[in-house]
Amino acid sequence: MKTKKAFAAVLGAAMALGACMHAFAESEKAVTRGQTVEKLWITEGEPVVNYIMPFDDVDGDITEAVRWAASEKLISGVGGGKFEPEAGITREQTAAVLYRYAQYKGYDVTGGENTNILSYNDAFDISEYAVGAVQWACAEGILTDKDGNIEPAGKVSESEACRMIEMTAVNQKPQTVVNMENENISLIYKGGYDFVLNSADKQTEFKMNCLVNDSYKPEITLADLNGDGTDEICITAVTGAGSGFHTETVFVFDGSSLEELIVPEAYEIADSVISFDEQENKYTITADKKTYEINDLGSYGKLVFTDLKEYEIKDGKLYAKLQLQNAPDAILGELCIEYKAVEGGFGIERITYTENI
Repeated sequence: MKTKKAFAAVLGAAMALGACMHAFAESEKAVTRGQTVEKLWITEGEPVVNYIMPFDDVDGDITEAVRWAASEKLISGVGGGKFEPEAGITREQTAAVLYRYAQYKGYDVTGGENTNILSYNDAFDISEYAVGAVQWACAEGILTDKDGNIEPAGKVSESEACRMIEMTAVNQKPQTVVNMENENISLIYKGGYDFVLNSADKQTEFKMNCLVNDSYKPEITLADLNGDGTDEICITAVTGAGSGFHTETVFVFDGSSLEELIVPEAYEIADSVISFDEQENKYTITADKKTYEINDLGSYGKLVFTDLKEYEIKDGKLYAKLQLQNAPDAILGELCIEYKAVEGGFGIERITYTENI
């Protein structure tokens, strides 16, 4: 089954940034607005969002990058529905984009509040909208002076842009995003995809690609999912959200050892119960010893998953929910996956399908 998933396969932070450095390391060419957004998009894991493109001069390989950046309010156009992706980007514009990205990721940006940039010779040349961003970028070492000048209107080279993106995405101050004081459990975000889970006198580091901002932060739930009398630590996080879509991921750790327990990917499980008959041009869903046939392939001409993937912990059980559609506004039904505890993680207890939800 061909699926429409909310996020493309996630690149590791090191791989994404390594590719950036490889592409830009020897180049002192001025980077463009489009290239800067594209490299930031790659660093983020190439998210694909359901968002109307607000600019009429963007096409080709950078389209999804600009769409994502616009949806998260990381960029703005130049007016008249234009983005001018081939135009050079200035130092203050780059600082502004990265400042918004840091806020979007939930990074600590308070360092700029106590940073005095008036010592720079051209401090008063900084555009008003970019003052806070430049202060932050200077405080973090992301924007460096040039002979005592900020050069806010100066161009940014490709190698410099990659260095600035790398410093923003990786070199961030750790922050506690979840703190369960009564349980002595905390989740610390170190920047990039790196998190640390603390429980009593134990801690474990792991990687998770998710949103960490004012609207979306990981949530911790304690539940005995394997019936051994000890709660597992379950972390549910939003990997993407926007108009019409919401996707989540889940991590489960043993409450005593903090060993990560493997949770099979919901999309892969769902694919295993859906088959397509090319001769009869129909899909068959086999769930909970029942068979459902879907002959109407709608405007898509196929059956796809919607941009909705949610996890739920209820009555000591872990569930995943996925919706199916054959057209943009046609939800045909919902698959519900009930997990069960097995050695080292979780398997499948039951899959149910509800038609016409």
